[in-house]
Amino acid sequence: MNNNDYLLPGIAALILALLFPSYWIIEAVIVEFDFASLQVKHSTGVMRLVFALTGALAIAVYMGLKQQLIDHHNYRGVDIVLALIIGVCVVFYGGVLVVEMLSPMLGEVNGELILSIIWIGGIMTFGVLDIVLGALLLKERRELPGLLRGFAIVNLIMGVFEVTLIFAFLTILIYPIALILLALNFLRQPEAIEIV
Repeated sequence: MNNNDYLLPGIAALILALLFPSYWIIEAVIVEFDFASLQVKHSTGVMRLVFALTGALAIAVYMGLKQQLIDHHNYRGVDIVLALIIGVCVVFYGGVLVVEMLSPMLGEVNGELILSIIWIGGIMTFGVLDIVLGALLLKERRELPGLLRGFAIVNLIMGVFEVTLIFAFLTILIYPIALILLALNFLRQPEAIEIV
């Protein structure tokens, strides 16, 4: 493995760490996402593209993590959980985009209802999977580097907030921390094994 094997997931994690909170803050201020009632207003134009990019970057980061755990740590204990997280990303981000594009045919009330169901179901599912991912990584904490242990702890905390729904908005602050830890993990020098 050379030092650049995880450059792309590392860059994706850094971009996502900036893009994710920026997107949701702009949505809350400009598009008027109502955190209290979990009611989603329809995004338009550039914001829709940014949302799609956010989903694509998240998928790239989790795929990179899965591959790095296999390549560098010979660890497959979270393969299923990471595959599920990737699948939920596809359903969540893709579902929101499809519903928003079909909203003229669905009608405003139906579109808002479907978006709210996707939103609540997605956040709760992400929460459960984040808790499981964090717990499984911490179970193998002695085998994993400190940055991945830190990621696991932050992910576990984030999952608890997501599952409560009431505190899910704190993900805007916590997820970038998890992503920065992952980015540092991806971009660090791999430990060299000297063969004598």
